[in-house]
Amino acid sequence: KNISYHTYISITNLTMTTVSCQRLRHCLLQHYQRVASRPQTSAGKHTKIPPLSSSAKKSNHRSFSVVPNLEEGGFIQPDFRPHRIFLMRHGQSLGNVDESAYVNTADWRIPITDLGRKQAKDAGKLLREKISEDDAKVVFYVSPYLRTHQTLNELLPFFDESEILAVQEEPRISEQQIGNFQNVQQVLNAKDERSKFGRVYYR
Repeated sequence: KNISYHTYISITNLTMTTVSCQRLRHCLLQHYQRVASRPQTSAGKHTKIPPLSSSAKKSNHRSFSVVPNLEEGGFIQPDFRPHRIFLMRHGQSLGNVDESAYVNTADWRIPITDLGRKQAKDAGKLLREKISEDDAKVVFYVSPYLRTHQTLNELLPFFDESEILAVQEEPRISEQQIGNFQNVQQVLNAKDERSKFGRVYYR
């Protein structure tokens, strides 16, 4: 309530369908409810957003939490409901340009390309233009995939440390898990079949 703007930025490897958007909305709502349901903190203590997994701890953006209530001489729980939500897919990945990448590299380890890095930087500039308030605060949600973390790393330099409330790894915004190393032709056949059957319902 004493922080004017909260912006949630989700960086995911999901292709955004109605189903995946609903899934993202659900996990963000759950996160807000967890934070909002905690008791008010006493002076000198902080309420932390749930800790990051080990693969996301490289980022130091983990501040937040209590806002001084000067009138009452204590602390109040801030309102973590976002003013807006941006959904962002990762930059171009090696798998987007070379189907054979999945033969010897696990899906979650597929990196972004040089073009993907440029796309991520361009997206960072656009985000900076959209989030232009002097008192803006942002929360980043990122899937566990390498390519989404690499995309995130290109975005972070556009924001000051004081503007970033949290960087949170969220496995529920990952795409379907394809499985172990794949046969290229089988993958191409499956994608063709998926297009005919319907992407949302194909298994």
